[in-house]
Amino acid sequence: MNKVEFDRVWETDIRPPDYEGTPAVLDVVFVMDIAASMASNDPKWLRKDVSKGFVDKLGQDDRAALVVFTRVAAVRPSLTSSKASLVSAINGLANDSGYNTYSGTDGSVGINAALDILTSQSRDAHKYIVFLTDGYDNQHTFGYDTLIDRANGNSIVVYTIGLGSTVDSQQLRKIAPSTGGKYYTASTAGDLVSAFDSAATETIDFTTDTDGISDYYEREIAGGTLRLGNGIALRGLDHLNPDSDGDGLLDGEEIIVTVEEIAGAKVVYVKMLSNPLLRDSDGDGLDDREDPLPLVR
Repeated sequence: MNKVEFDRVWETDIRPPDYEGTPAVLDVVFVMDIAASMASNDPKWLRKDVSKGFVDKLGQDDRAALVVFTRVAAVRPSLTSSKASLVSAINGLANDSGYNTYSGTDGSVGINAALDILTSQSRDAHKYIVFLTDGYDNQHTFGYDTLIDRANGNSIVVYTIGLGSTVDSQQLRKIAPSTGGKYYTASTAGDLVSAFDSAATETIDFTTDTDGISDYYEREIAGGTLRLGNGIALRGLDHLNPDSDGDGLLDGEEIIVTVEEIAGAKVVYVKMLSNPLLRDSDGDGLDDREDPLPLVR
């Protein structure tokens, strides 16, 4: 997997936060393939490590659930904010033997079970499914077009990750963007480490904010995806530092991000009151905190 490209896409293309006033909590369902073939594609069970890493980064009010599937799906557990319960469930995972009644692969049952969870245990939250599989379905209980429509109708975003060389990339590429998510391919299990780590960080950034600007938008500004009206890009902006220039003003007091809906589309505006990368934006010898609004643009 091209890790540089992967990181770039997560930083610039992932679905942005909703309007101000919407809840800043997450409901995430991991849908994990445990068919027999996973034993060879992920023999060291890195799926457990990366999933637990994701769980560890969730906030205290966030919830997550785990769905595993072969030819059938099982929920282990349903949505919970208990990290201990989630970690225990992940540690207890085992691959299908390949010789029982449930052998086979049907990703549609996994996604359907995740949708059932996110709709039946509904609350105001950002809702995501992270779907991981290593192969083609050999049967379909549910039509993927129907599942996509159901996800969209309930504002649920699906991210898909294909592991190995036998994945149905065409199907996974369709599911993700059709719901506002992204498709990623991991050529080996080792690639899952950086993939899940990036996914956890960027997804949680939707709801984190230390300085009056959503961490997501702050990263967009620093990366040059969002620019000021005059084309300025604030590439040194640090979402981990609430006062990037140390002038006593929070970054969110120096630049204002607003989201409006125009002709059915979300439009993001960035307005700079003073430069969050300069202590003295207008060079008059006074820190911006002592010289309010030196550069209203």
